[in-house]
Amino acid sequence: MGAEQMLKIEPEHELKFKGPFTSATTSFLKLENPTDQKICFKIKTTAPKRYCVRPNAGVIDPGSHLSIAVVLQPCDVDSSASKHKFMVQAIFAPDGEVNQDELWKNTSPSNVMETKLRCTFEIPSEATNNHEATPPIEEKVIRAKQHDIEMVKPQRIAAEDFNNGDERQLKHENMQLKDEIDRLRRKLKTRVEAGEALQTAISPPSQTMLFVVLAIAALMIGLLIGKFAV
Repeated sequence: MGAEQMLKIEPEHELKFKGPFTSATTSFLKLENPTDQKICFKIKTTAPKRYCVRPNAGVIDPGSHLSIAVVLQPCDVDSSASKHKFMVQAIFAPDGEVNQDELWKNTSPSNVMETKLRCTFEIPSEATNNHEATPPIEEKVIRAKQHDIEMVKPQRIAAEDFNNGDERQLKHENMQLKDEIDRLRRKLKTRVEAGEALQTAISPPSQTMLFVVLAIAALMIGLLIGKFAV
């Protein structure tokens, strides 16, 4: 059994941690040296991976005190957390320079002053309600995906309607173009047929007139020749 603890420790019996525990949570430990000698201290825990203690060792001068920050890392607090404990060890320091490693190594366990503290955890009711009201991350992801799908569907339908509208418009314009070509072909055919009929109707009189003109010309030439011959 160790020596009687000479340090005043606050709190005396337990360290309280208040949630929520989704981020680091800090509880403070006050060590006070009421004696007229220097006291070396060291703090240990049964769950070193869960906690960070700053500082976890040092020297407290006579009549002074020191605040220790005990930081609980983010975690899910389960039933095993109630078994977490801390122990404050202390020994009187000799005069002069102190090599703590050598001092702790060479000190008899009967001269080590020890105080144990248990850990308690408080989860605020608001945090509990928020935790219950907040859907799991997986559900949030599913809802987000469903929302994205619902947002994409109208865009796809609009794109399909737009493409269908373009296709119908192109077909309509193609039909109009075909009708116009057929109309021009019929018109051209009508004009060609009318031109051939006109040429046929005009050709015979034109040939007759040509013969008449040639006959008159020949007659006039003959008259002129005869006149000059006399």
